[in-house]
Amino acid sequence: MRRALILAVSVILCLSLAAGVGLAKEKSKGTKFKGTVQELPAGYIGDWVIDGRIVQVTPNTKIEFENGPAQVGSFVEVKGFQSEGRFIATKIETKRPRR
Repeated sequence: MRRALILAVSVILCLSLAAGVGLAKEKSKGTKFKGTVQELPAGYIGDWVIDGRIVQVTPNTKIEFENGPAQVGSFVEVKGFQSEGRFIATKIETKRPRR
């Protein structure tokens, strides 16, 4: 019984570490894009829609307002990574409008 428990805990620990390594690789392959904000939640945390793409903004996302507040119609640059089919933003920065 004790061996089975130790084996189960070892397997869970190995799987957790492997998942963490995969996430680190995805983060290192970060990407960025620019677009216009179409939807965003009150308080900024949650799902934004930028040029039709759903972007998840977390409390860890850095949001910079150097070129005005983020609001519907704002032009922004988004940096982040894909995880489990979702785009997670690590940084969103307002930019000057497209010309």
